Amino acid sequence: MRRSRIGWVGARMDHNKNDPIAGPQRNPVERPAGSRKALFPELARTADEPARVLTLWLVYTLEVLAFAALRIPHDLGFFMFAFGDRGSWLVVQYLTAHGYRPTIDFGFPYGLLPVMFGRAWFGMLGLTPAAFQLAMVAGGVAMAWGMARFASAMRLSRIGQALMIVALPVAIQSSLPSLSHLLEAVLLCLAIAEHSRGRRAAALALTTAACFAKPALGYVYGFLLIVLIVAKCWRGSESGGKSRFDWRDLGRTLTPAAVTGTSLLLIIGSVYGIRPLVSSVLPLNGLKIYKELDFGFFSPFGRMFWDMPGASIGDYFATVVPFWIGSTLWLAIAGPWAGWRLWMADRRDVPGRGRDEIIFCCAVLQTLFVLRFFGPPMSWTYYPYLLVIGVAATSASSSGPAVAALALALTALVSQAVSGAVAVAQWKNSAPSPVTAGLWANSSERAEWSTVERLIAGRRTVAVSVAGCASILFPDFEKPIGAYLVLAEATPAEVDQTIKRISAAERVVRPASLSNGDPITFWPELTRTLDNLEVVWKGRVYQVCRRR
Repeated sequence: MRRSRIGWVGARMDHNKNDPIAGPQRNPVERPAGSRKALFPELARTADEPARVLTLWLVYTLEVLAFAALRIPHDLGFFMFAFGDRGSWLVVQYLTAHGYRPTIDFGFPYGLLPVMFGRAWFGMLGLTPAAFQLAMVAGGVAMAWGMARFASAMRLSRIGQALMIVALPVAIQSSLPSLSHLLEAVLLCLAIAEHSRGRRAAALALTTAACFAKPALGYVYGFLLIVLIVAKCWRGSESGGKSRFDWRDLGRTLTPAAVTGTSLLLIIGSVYGIRPLVSSVLPLNGLKIYKELDFGFFSPFGRMFWDMPGASIGDYFATVVPFWIGSTLWLAIAGPWAGWRLWMADRRDVPGRGRDEIIFCCAVLQTLFVLRFFGPPMSWTYYPYLLVIGVAATSASSSGPAVAALALALTALVSQAVSGAVAVAQWKNSAPSPVTAGLWANSSERAEWSTVERLIAGRRTVAVSVAGCASILFPDFEKPIGAYLVLAEATPAEVDQTIKRISAAERVVRPASLSNGDPITFWPELTRTLDNLEVVWKGRVYQVCRRR
């Protein structure tokens, strides 16, 4: 077969004249004779498109697998499971397997679809950190498929493709705090891929499912898709020179999402009950937690991500912050312009509309994330794919947007090089050990945990922290009763039981400092209970206490 002029590295997309974001116009790709009319004319399929998508997916997948292997010491780090968020997801699976009900018997701020997925996944592979990380890798491969479909549909320029490859480890994180974050990322990434190909119905159905994984930006993206769908139905037909609403087209487009939402409501409700379903599918609980904990991009806790006192310029650019903030600001400029072009376009789908829709949606989602949904410093890892997709979509010109995308790609390259060097150092300085349940830690931390195990051997011991699964990794600890010891999330019964356990325990193991995840004193009664403990031994990372 003759090789197409548009290789896997992509060709420049179609643009409108005099458009500072889109650049000069080109003729749209011709639609093959006899094919169905494309929703976005400029995205008409070409004969070599399946091969191009497959090639891109293979390239992206190899990159995902390479970085997953490189970051094994970090992603399977002992502390992140024993006293961190990743371990709490294993606790959630443990509790539900033993009959505990999410949001009723223990606090749970996410959707229940990942809990059902986890039951099947861990049922096959076992409830282990390795199985958790394998799920992350599988999710990364699925996201790579969505990114490949997006890149092919948008026919990215070489600069756009370079940005995708360089920033892919940022867009697709090798590990996330929970399967809820993972499943939401996979579904939204696939939804944007379908949207970029003009398949708004499929995009809305995937977005609907994302709301059952983590009720957050899925609701916002779903609203934007519905607005675009309704706008298309107004443009759909004309009679006597006047537009009329195409109700049949609206019904066809919304049906997949309606079926998806209804099916998930029935299935999840029948498994976990109506009350947990309602509590988990609405974002009210998450918003309450963010308010109580004073989360936010500009809050003292949130600004730890981007405000680094004493850091040099070199230190700053060695992090992901310049790329993340630069991409956010660039989308804040390109997004409104793309929205203006959509508003001013005529009543027909025109070249550039598909690209503008993606840019506009990514800009709105990222802006709302910064202003409303940003939580702890590491929450930047939740939606970086929105930045990479949005910036890549603007990069189809050789003028200003291409220069901006190139600068951001170079910034991402610097931070990725430093990240890779850190990962290599972790391979040299840490190792898995039976002492740390097969998880990775450096020699100092392994020695500390050996001391902890010696001090608690044969004694009634409770592990106390905001999160973590030390209680199921080691038989010396009492089994868990909750997953997250967080204000506005843990139930009153969880707090009461935790206090009773601490009061009755012979030994209490805690992180050694607040910076390592020690429970913040949310509750006065919990504070008093912890103050009654005497420190038996304290290391750099862990401490062992007993009753006075």
